[in-house]
Amino acid sequence: MHHCIDEYQHTNDFVLPTSSQMSARASPAVVIEKLRGQDMLCLAVISDAHLRKMEDLLSEANDKNEDLHKLDTDQNNSKNKLLVENSDLTHQVEELENRISQLNRTKLLLASQTGDLKKQLDEESKTTAVGNLANLKLECKLLKEQLEEELECKSELETDIETQHRQHPLENEKAYKEAEEAVEATQIKCNNLEKTKQRLQGEIEDVCMDLEKIADLSEQLMDAGKSTLEFQKSKTKSEIEKEEMQVAYEEAEAALEVSRELV
Repeated sequence: MHHCIDEYQHTNDFVLPTSSQMSARASPAVVIEKLRGQDMLCLAVISDAHLRKMEDLLSEANDKNEDLHKLDTDQNNSKNKLLVENSDLTHQVEELENRISQLNRTKLLLASQTGDLKKQLDEESKTTAVGNLANLKLECKLLKEQLEEELECKSELETDIETQHRQHPLENEKAYKEAEEAVEATQIKCNNLEKTKQRLQGEIEDVCMDLEKIADLSEQLMDAGKSTLEFQKSKTKSEIEKEEMQVAYEEAEAALEVSRELV
């Protein structure tokens, strides 16, 4: 107690009288009363200092509590944000999976249809083309033979006309004209046969072009399923982003638990 009184005196630059001085000046009861008052004053000083220290500790604890509350709020916000992003990514992945599943079904259907169509087209086109080509070749052969016969007939008529003209220059004028008309008719017929021949050659070329188009169509149908690779890449990318969001969410959850334990 006297030690506290000495500290109080030293702090306030105030010197209290010693016990011998108080004994010389006052009676023992007065001295005791004064000492009791000094003890009470020392207790008040100590209590005030202790109170200030407790207030400082309380203020510091409140500041830490506010910081932890703010950290808790921020982590909750981050957690909610990650949950929303994770939900969005999950929804996107599900949509991509549905689209890929649909594309796979479409791919299988197209592959089946392509196989059937290709087989059917190959059989039909081959049969038709072979038949048409055989018919056209036969028709060309017949026309060629007919053209050769007509040319031979034309040559014979011209020879007969020249012979008759030399033997009977003034006779058989009518027969000469008829022969000329026959020659002209034969020439017209030969021209028509030549046009028919060209038309048939054009039809043969058209048939060959149709066969090439059928082959190109088959290749295009076979390539229709290649677009699913792009959707597979998008799905893989979305799954990676989903996993990263899940890791960030778990880290935020762990930090939130630590902050709650500190509170």
